[in-house]
Amino acid sequence: MPILTTLLKKKIFKFQKFDKRFNIIGDFDFFTKISLKEKIISTNNPLAYYRIHQSNLTSKRLDLNIKELEIWIKENIDKKRFKKFSFKKLKMFVNTLKIKKLFLDGENIKALISIMRGPYYFKKFKFLLFLFVPKIITKKILSK
Repeated sequence: MPILTTLLKKKIFKFQKFDKRFNIIGDFDFFTKISLKEKIISTNNPLAYYRIHQSNLTSKRLDLNIKELEIWIKENIDKKRFKKFSFKKLKMFVNTLKIKKLFLDGENIKALISIMRGPYYFKKFKFLLFLFVPKIITKKILSK
């Protein structure tokens, strides 16, 4: 949920703050914790445009994104308040980011090993195409 499209009641900031440790996943952490205490309403209508480019912190610091998500998972996986949260999907997302980073770093063999290791899911296997694509094209596609 992009922060630029949210409306929040002022009272929310009395009990919940952004975790200053997180530069990339701060909004994810913030909204996940709010969702445990507040009613959230959403719409599927586009409310804003989010420009993704190579200078985005998320794109430039893939390593930091992975590290922050791993910290968040480690700290929250055993908390009872997250019993309905899908950590499996989040772990799969982190694994996908790791494979993406391996390809961007030119570590194709390590990426292939990671793809072949379980768990198996579709998004993971789409990376197999990058074994046959020149590195310059891989970087262009994956840097977005």
